[in-house]
Amino acid sequence: MFNTTRTPVKLYKWDDPGAPQVSYTQGSIKTVLKACLISGYGDGHNRKEPLGWKISFEEDYKAVFAPKDDEAEGWALSADDSWRGNTGNQTDSGARCRIILNPTSISNGEIVNSEAWCGFSYSSFKGSGKWWLVGNGRAFVLVTSDSSSSRECGFLYFGLFPSVADRQSGNLCLGFVGGFGSAAYTGGSLHIQYARSYDYLSGAGGRIVSKANGYYSVKYPNPATGGFCADDCYLLETANSLNMLAGSLPGCMMIFEDMPTSNEVPFGKIFKDLDGSGDQYLYCRVNGRGMLVNLNAWEM
Repeated sequence: MFNTTRTPVKLYKWDDPGAPQVSYTQGSIKTVLKACLISGYGDGHNRKEPLGWKISFEEDYKAVFAPKDDEAEGWALSADDSWRGNTGNQTDSGARCRIILNPTSISNGEIVNSEAWCGFSYSSFKGSGKWWLVGNGRAFVLVTSDSSSSRECGFLYFGLFPSVADRQSGNLCLGFVGGFGSAAYTGGSLHIQYARSYDYLSGAGGRIVSKANGYYSVKYPNPATGGFCADDCYLLETANSLNMLAGSLPGCMMIFEDMPTSNEVPFGKIFKDLDGSGDQYLYCRVNGRGMLVNLNAWEM
């Protein structure tokens, strides 16, 4: 169905030597993205080089990041993390993100898609948090966690994806927990936003789905297996209130079972060789479902 290549990825995490330690206040998400994508961190043998993305524009709490892969064709992610602490409610928990073609500033460009409020912490949490970023020169996943929620993580995917459509350009997507307008907080809906629709006439939205969602599932551990089962994530595009298959979400799997709180299975736990491939997987819980992020390579 998809013409993909196994593409290596790299893990960055909050407890690496020299990694940025953040409190989820203004600019924290920009700090993490810049460290992992642009500048790297650590010294000597602890040095971790960045993924080699480009930064087009930067202000105090805002920046525009673009994949280094030429296939991105000028599309970039604008991340505005200046909203923390401004209202004292759930909008404090997220950053305002949007996909822009050939940006001319933080919020302007040739094509500017609708803004999305991407949730990274629970409600107006302002303490220290944990984060993990996995990616390569084409895409990344950022997972965040804080002590206010033992059931949900923040989640952001941005970059290229395998598509079923022969898209002219704009074969990128933004996957996030949150919503549009003021509904951005960890525990919100899991959305997908495409740079362009399948026919390239506009931006488009959709959903992240798997065989594992849409059911009332048994609690972990599964009585039949003693563990959990997981399967690949797929992307749907919505057109005229109907859904169509758009592509796959690289590196991500969704868990079928109802996973427990992080007190029992910690967020950021690394599972090894679950499928006999030798690959490792980072565990998180997003929108009520356990998820795994491959730490070795993604099909892209």
